[in-house]
Amino acid sequence: MRCNLQLTAANQQGQLVCVGTGVQLAGQVGQLTVSYIEHADVVFSLVPDGFADRWLSTLNADVRSLQRYYAQTGEVKNRRDTYQQMVDAMLDEVRANKRVVCALYGHPGVFSCVSHLAIAQAKQQGFKTKMLAGVSAEACLWVRFRYRSRWLWSPKL
Repeated sequence: MRCNLQLTAANQQGQLVCVGTGVQLAGQVGQLTVSYIEHADVVFSLVPDGFADRWLSTLNADVRSLQRYYAQTGEVKNRRDTYQQMVDAMLDEVRANKRVVCALYGHPGVFSCVSHLAIAQAKQQGFKTKMLAGVSAEACLWVRFRYRSRWLWSPKL
């Protein structure tokens, strides 16, 4: 007789946390985000350059770039397929009961469907999920615009 063990939300250990790395390298990351990165079993990154990936690697030994899922030179690929491959890579590790962090450039919920897709699918499968805010490009633009535009600046603020 074969026994099928069904994992329930109560006994699943895998989890997915999507964090933002901010817009400036390492300078816009909060301590909670750093802690999640340091304590993750696996960190998946989608950041703009190798400098950011190397910085992440100083916090965690298992950092895996999601850049490889984008179409390569000469390849024609649907972007939705790319995003689903990224999600599948992360959720494979979550299903292996690992603590997974997805570190995304800027804010993980702004201009990023990968985090939203991954969280929705992980939740649907009964796993714990979380998204931590990051400094977005929009937030940086507001600051830059506010202090460079006389008509927005007010000494009363």
